[in-house]
Amino acid sequence: MDKVIVVGVCIKNDKNEILMVQESKADIKGLYNIPAGRLDSNESIFAGAIRETKEETGFDVKLDSILCIQYSENKSILKIIFNASIISGSIGFDENEIMDVKWISIADLENMTGQELRSYNSMISIIKAAKNNEHYPIDIIENMK
Repeated sequence: MDKVIVVGVCIKNDKNEILMVQESKADIKGLYNIPAGRLDSNESIFAGAIRETKEETGFDVKLDSILCIQYSENKSILKIIFNASIISGSIGFDENEIMDVKWISIADLENMTGQELRSYNSMISIIKAAKNNEHYPIDIIENMK
C-alpha cells in the first residue's frame, strides 16, 4: 500500500469561524472540509499547503504553525494540518472541485454529522484542535521541506 501525504490549512477568524470548502467531486459531493490535498511530486509540505489553499479558496496564506498531525487508521495517509493566515486574495475556486467556500462557526462545525463533514473523525479532531487554539512550531518538521 502506497503512503500518501495530505496537507491542509485551518484558517480561523476573530469570530471563531473556520474557512471551509464544500467538495464537488462525485464521491464526496457536498461535504465540508478544510482546504487540503495531496502533495505534488517533489513538492514540499509547505508549498503544497499554500498551493492547495490558493487552488481551493483563492487566498494566498502564510503558514503560522502546525495545528495537528494525523495518521489514518490503516496508516496509509499522513495528514499535516497547519494554522494559517490570509495575506491576500479573494474567494475563487474551480467548480469542478469545489462547490462553495465559506466561514462556518466552530460551534456549527461541532454539530455537523458524517453526512456533512468529509473524513468525519479526522475533521472533528481538527475542529477541536482549532477550538483549543493548538499550535506547534513549524520548525519541528523543518527538515521535511
